Amino acid sequence: MGSKKYRGIWGVGLALLLLGWQAQPVLGQSENSQISTGVVATITAIDAKTNMATLQTEAGEVFELPTYLRWTMGDTVLCDRIAGGRLSRLQHCWLWQVHTASDASTRRGRHTASQ
Repeated sequence: MGSKKYRGIWGVGLALLLLGWQAQPVLGQSENSQISTGVVATITAIDAKTNMATLQTEAGEVFELPTYLRWTMGDTVLCDRIAGGRLSRLQHCWLWQVHTASDASTRRGRHTASQ
């Protein structure tokens, strides 16, 4: 009688283990799935003391990242936006458009020339 009892316990334990193993990918997928989307962000501030840059996406989201050597305020960067769980983050940001004083005067010149 003792061996039947232990076989039953092992059978139930094995069944629970298999059910838990099968359910984990389905349940875990919604919580841990991370979707990467390319976004354009503008560098709105740079803190020289901490070497951190504040970036704002076109959708209005604000992120703080370590500053890269060639980044300046007003530059536009192309980043991967990782949406996963409750918090989103930016990673792999590269300069996309450099903002300089001559850019502003060139834009004004083009605008007035087309009038």
